[in-house]
Amino acid sequence: MSDIFQETILHHYEHPSNKGKIENPDVKISDTNTLCGDKVTMYARLNGRVLEEVKFDGAGCAISMASASLLTERAKGMSIRDVIELGQRDVLEMLGLESLTPMRIKCAMLGVRTLQKGLIEYESKKPV
Repeated sequence: MSDIFQETILHHYEHPSNKGKIENPDVKISDTNTLCGDKVTMYARLNGRVLEEVKFDGAGCAISMASASLLTERAKGMSIRDVIELGQRDVLEMLGLESLTPMRIKCAMLGVRTLQKGLIEYESKKPV
């Protein structure tokens, strides 16, 4: 891992973007990485099918918290569909990495998988 990417991860770990709660969110969902104990709660407020505000709260390793922080920045203004389509390559790109070990991938993906699960649940409860 190059120094510049390590610095980005550490910066977002020590000074996360959008960490906190949203009052009366449209989406609020929590999950835990049972392999390492990382925990995250994702919050979103929507305007139609677009994420207007995204925040997270939680505790865990630098990679899980940095990826949740970076996700909140990227997901603002995205459609539900586009967020649901985010994958491992997108998360690695946000972190500035080419690869991670399988254990670390689970850490990096915790925030996005949690938000996706919440958006899918939100969609399933909305009238057509």
